[in-house]
Amino acid sequence: MPDPGIQVRPATRDDFESIDRIAGANGEPTTAPRWPGYLYLDHLLAEATLLVAERDGAIIGYAGAAVVGGPRPAAHVTDLFVDPEAYGQGAGGRLLRGLFEAVDVADWTTSSSADPRALTLYARSGMQPVWPILYLEAPLTLPVPDTAAEWWPGRAKSGEVGPGDTSALELTWSGRDFAAHYRHWASRPGGVAFRVEVDGRAVAVGAVRDGRMGPGRVLDHLAIAPDADPRLALVTALRSTPVRTPSPQPDPAARLRFTLGGPHPAVALLLALGCRITDHDTFCTTAPELVDPARVVPDPSFG
Repeated sequence: MPDPGIQVRPATRDDFESIDRIAGANGEPTTAPRWPGYLYLDHLLAEATLLVAERDGAIIGYAGAAVVGGPRPAAHVTDLFVDPEAYGQGAGGRLLRGLFEAVDVADWTTSSSADPRALTLYARSGMQPVWPILYLEAPLTLPVPDTAAEWWPGRAKSGEVGPGDTSALELTWSGRDFAAHYRHWASRPGGVAFRVEVDGRAVAVGAVRDGRMGPGRVLDHLAIAPDADPRLALVTALRSTPVRTPSPQPDPAARLRFTLGGPHPAVALLLALGCRITDHDTFCTTAPELVDPARVVPDPSFG
């Protein structure tokens, strides 16, 4: 039975210690040795909706939602975690309803863990499970695939660009506005926004940064042009200088980490090149047509 004593309210920075404790208890800490302070939570507080659930003055859960703008805005549930000692008492449902009340959009998305309770909660709310989100890990020096393949480019070029430039180009391609999130991605340690061209034509834009917990790089987000071969664009981006350059020093243990929708046509190729699947979530949404999994490397936190 839901606990009638649970109250939901907007979070403040004074709640961050409790939020991080709950996140850590669920295996998803919001802080890390290589990140300064509450970088992630500060972004949610400034650019998104962040709620906490309380009972008897103690915080027992939290949830966040960030809007991706554009002609058809949608909210992405960034986090929804409950203190393990409060599981089964209705806090998760109260928090999700609180997000729906606080964010005035019709379409919703999220990256759900494999926990049956999470999938059940999202499915009951109208966010149907659509496809798996694969967590992939690769050597920083990704091998070159067979260059005889018809789709492989003759000339590839990449470089750092401003977060506003990447978000503007992605908006023209997909109709989705990640401007606030590109600024956040680029602000992370080692973070840059970048653009990839093949034969002088832009095929992808994205954001990459240093790993939070250990050496290597993390591709936070990548958008692929609608007229580009998604395999070509993705592999070219993964081999680009902004993505492969580790900071501050190369490390033999360094890896490149990113996520990919299960239906992406490059999955089999990447596995053949030495990538491996380390985990998976499930993409859930009220609007399955909203996101094309062949055109994006999603950030599970923001879409």
